[in-house]
Parts: sequence; structure tokens; C-alpha cells
Amino acid sequence: NGQAELADLAEGECWLRTSQPDKALPLLRAASARTPTCQPCQMFLGDALFMGGEWGAAAEAYGAAAAAEPGDWRSRRQAGKCFLNLQRPVDAVPLLEAAVKIADADVEAWDLLGHAYIATGNKAETWTVMERLEKLGAADRAKNIRQLLTQ
Repeated sequence: NGQAELADLAEGECWLRTSQPDKALPLLRAASARTPTCQPCQMFLGDALFMGGEWGAAAEAYGAAAAAEPGDWRSRRQAGKCFLNLQRPVDAVPLLEAAVKIADADVEAWDLLGHAYIATGNKAETWTVMERLEKLGAADRAKNIRQLLTQ
């Protein structure tokens, strides 16, 4: 029922805030299983899985969160980050591109997109990312990407 889902979600979020994903996971898995279209359930589940280094499962949870809420840029950014951790930059690129289209000022999403472009050999788009990072006041991140690009 809805109350059990909310209780599990609330308790799971508390465990996440104290960096204890192992205690959050059973609660968040239960909440997500009861209501697969619950965007917060899927996001918190993804966060717990990500904290535990379970990037493939986290990417799935973030994908479910994105499907439940089309305007959610964070789920796309986090799924892209998972795919980068899994050495799958080709899978990360469309998610990160979608994230920056929704949240154009998200420095982390732009930074991750730059790394994904470097990993896929897309130099032209990498320069565009560096320019955007500089405009967002993240010159240090742009410099880091420039250094990676010229290696």
C-alpha cells in the first residue's frame, strides 16, 4: 500500500543520508518493487546502489526514474555516470546529452559529458563542452578536460 511505500522510502532516505546504503537497500528495493513507477523510489534506490558500487543495477534504477519523470535531469546524469564507471561511454553519451538539455547549468553533467566524449573520440563536441564549462565558471573542469584531450 502507499503508506508502506512511503515509510520504506523515508527510512531508506535516512539511511542514505548517513551513508549506510546497506541498510537502505532492502527498504528501497521493497518500495521500488511495490511501485516501479515511483520516481523518488527509483532515484533513492539508484543512489544506494551507486554508493555500494553496483553501477549496472544503479543505472537500471536511474533509467526507471527517468522513465517515470521525463524532465528529471539528475536521473539521466547519474545513469550516465554509472555507464562511465562501467567503461561504457557510448551508453553514457545520450543520457548525459539529455541531462544537459534539461539542466543546461549543471556543471557535473557537462563535465561527465566531456569525459564521455573523450572516451568515444568525439573531439569536436569535447571542445563545445569545454567552452560551456568555462561559461558556467568551471574553468578548472574545462582545464582538466583540455589536458585529457591533448594526451
